[in-house]
Amino acid sequence: DLAAQAMAVAEAARMLLGGFSLPPVLTARLSWSTPLAAWPTPGEALFQPRVGPGETNATARSTLDLSVEVQAPTRPGSEPSVSVACSISPFSLRLLGEDPFISLDVDVLEFTALPGRKPDVNVVLGEEGVVFGGPLSFVNALRDVIPLDGFSDPPYLDVTAEGITAGFDLAIPTVPLGVMNIMNISLGAEARIPFIGDSLDFRFSFCTREKPFRLTVWLFGGGGFFAVVVTPEKCRMLEASFEFGACVAIDLGVASGSIEVMAGIYFRLEEEDGELVGYFRLRGEVDVLGLISACIELYLELSYEPPSGKAVGRATLTVEIDILFLSMSVEIACEKKLKGSNQDPSFAHVLGTSTPEGERAWDAYCAAFTPSAMSPTP
Repeated sequence: DLAAQAMAVAEAARMLLGGFSLPPVLTARLSWSTPLAAWPTPGEALFQPRVGPGETNATARSTLDLSVEVQAPTRPGSEPSVSVACSISPFSLRLLGEDPFISLDVDVLEFTALPGRKPDVNVVLGEEGVVFGGPLSFVNALRDVIPLDGFSDPPYLDVTAEGITAGFDLAIPTVPLGVMNIMNISLGAEARIPFIGDSLDFRFSFCTREKPFRLTVWLFGGGGFFAVVVTPEKCRMLEASFEFGACVAIDLGVASGSIEVMAGIYFRLEEEDGELVGYFRLRGEVDVLGLISACIELYLELSYEPPSGKAVGRATLTVEIDILFLSMSVEIACEKKLKGSNQDPSFAHVLGTSTPEGERAWDAYCAAFTPSAMSPTP
């Protein structure tokens, strides 16, 4: 503990100097800087220093700067304080392979811990910012609306004993395009920096499962979301959902109602686990003068479980009724598991390997249909 050591030094100095006067505060500073090369190799680097004029990938270097300052009051009973600042600049992170899923161009990554304050993280992205590659190259169309300063002053910052999480969420207004209308658009990004053990990871999302985007063309519409979590070594989680259908609404003044029919697919891949779901949703609701409202929803889902090799069907019927201050809701659900082909009994399981007399089961089965084995017709 640097603070405890500084306090011990102050006490020792007080005893050695005896009657000599000491300054009110003893200050100790440590500054350390070292260049950082590409890792693991310049040709296939996950961590790539910024290449400057006259440099190549093999000669480029980033800088790691560490500064620690300890202030120890010489008066008895006063507590020492420690300030820590660490920064890396500039560099790029190439996540997942030679043609990476995501590349991050970072001007500076800073971590500061000041007395009396929570630790703070500051990430400033460079001109390239976030670049999506490989299967995610289609997301590059969204780069113009991604705020590159979202990590430098993030809307949320969470510091725990496990690590630091910083991120932001950005809502985009409804976009009318002639007969089309795009609404409920949002972008999210999150960086998680663990203190020990696990590697850092980044999460990017286009809308969420709870709040998908909506695209409508007259009475037809659809929606969905997309999210990915990547580390320098692998894609930790990938999920997406897309749905389509029709929606009709009517408002007669004293009463209003709507009917929505949607079908869609949901996919999730998380390391060794996965999930594939197809669903159908039928929803209807009616409201009378804001005093009486009723809603009925039918939800059908068919999912596949890779570990068990089974398909699972679920059906849920929900009815909600609101009358003034009285609210009632009823839900009926059922589930059915369907065995896959790897769960079906084999031919040997059905017929057996041999009869009690030692005869092969197939020979006994075929012999039962021969004319000699059949009884004569009376």
